[in-house]
Amino acid sequence: MNWFGSFRRKDKKTQSEFKIRNFGRFSDAFKPAEKYLFWEESLVLFDKGKRFSAFQLFFKYLSNEKENNIKVSQIHGVMDFEMIQGSKKIIGSINAQTIHCQATLATKSEFPSALLLELLQENYNLKFCKFALAATPKGEKDLVLIADLPAKTTSPYKLYYVLRELALAADKKDDLIFSKYGLEGPFYQALHEPIAEHVQDVYFDYIQSVFRKVIVAKAEGAIDVTRYPSAYRYLLLAAVYKLDFLVRPQGYLMDQFEKMDAMAFSSQTNDPVKDNQRIEAIVEEILLLPKDEVLKELYRTHATFGFNPVIQSAQIRDTIYSELPTMDWYLENEYMDYAVAIVDFIVGYLLFNFIVPPPCKALFLLYYRIREDHFFKDLGYVDVVFRDQRLLPTPIKKEVKKVIRGYDKEFPYLTAPVFMLSFKSEANFCKTYLEMIAEINFTRK
Repeated sequence: MNWFGSFRRKDKKTQSEFKIRNFGRFSDAFKPAEKYLFWEESLVLFDKGKRFSAFQLFFKYLSNEKENNIKVSQIHGVMDFEMIQGSKKIIGSINAQTIHCQATLATKSEFPSALLLELLQENYNLKFCKFALAATPKGEKDLVLIADLPAKTTSPYKLYYVLRELALAADKKDDLIFSKYGLEGPFYQALHEPIAEHVQDVYFDYIQSVFRKVIVAKAEGAIDVTRYPSAYRYLLLAAVYKLDFLVRPQGYLMDQFEKMDAMAFSSQTNDPVKDNQRIEAIVEEILLLPKDEVLKELYRTHATFGFNPVIQSAQIRDTIYSELPTMDWYLENEYMDYAVAIVDFIVGYLLFNFIVPPPCKALFLLYYRIREDHFFKDLGYVDVVFRDQRLLPTPIKKEVKKVIRGYDKEFPYLTAPVFMLSFKSEANFCKTYLEMIAEINFTRK
């Protein structure tokens, strides 16, 4: 087998109010064309020795108006900047001699020795920045992640990778040390965008529902999961990926989702049954978390850098067609829930581990809207009716074409081969929907 903003509820939401940025992980790929012009010009200006002009354009390249992620000011020969990455604020300054970048993770009179040892070891994995302690005027210590660079030889190209490493490491590490060591950062709460209480309740109930369905499916024993552990693996990971994309939990929950994904693909035991048990144990821990603990992880943040690599049409197609044939055995033996879970798994795997082109992401979101229609109704959306006891072909095909039309200027090769869709059963629809996506050319203009 192959393995590979808050919603503000008014009364109801129409389809036109769908904001794709509310779903899935942040990406800084697929920027508007003018951003790349800023990038190219910044490199040219730096080579001409016009460093401040180069860095001004560099920060324009990094800025994302929807994320409100960058602030830059310049006075008396010094350029100061602030950058947002999740729950962390990165501050820096550029003068004629040096570039200094810093993220403050926490402030305390003394830090646990176990944490300091952990961060010392982590420093060996970092290329450009280091964890350090800095004295404060009040006699305390700041735990910081810093990078100091020579201004004359640090091009925008290098600065991009320095800031990316610093921002991603600081944002990820602070969530882990806060939960593990009970620390709190100076900007931790200020950078969170709260989610409406109604939506938080829907998210909590949905997490409970999705994970409980997996546990119940195992208990019902339609398939012997000790004999066919890969079947149960599909259910577990499909649930994890679905929740990651639709709910987008932060902090501890996000870390647990990443742990389960890592367990599935980096076996420590070479025993798939035991690996499944380890993943299931994390699922059960999440189910037992008090509601207020889960709600703490449900918020939105802004960002500058994405973590996952970009995947193109050929790789999307190869991934789909390498795994989808696995579904046939489950269809032939009428294990329909497990067959559909394989499609859920493939969709979720691509969204969890890669940045897919925007129209592909929109089509995957449509897939979830069809599959999880009750979830979206609970959020308050008055959406296209995709089913009435059964799937409705006409509105589904129209919605696929509508999604495609929304991207046809930037992605000129898009077509919607909706004739491929089969509505004989839920499983047949899911399979043919994914085959349809595999045949779409997502090449950008």
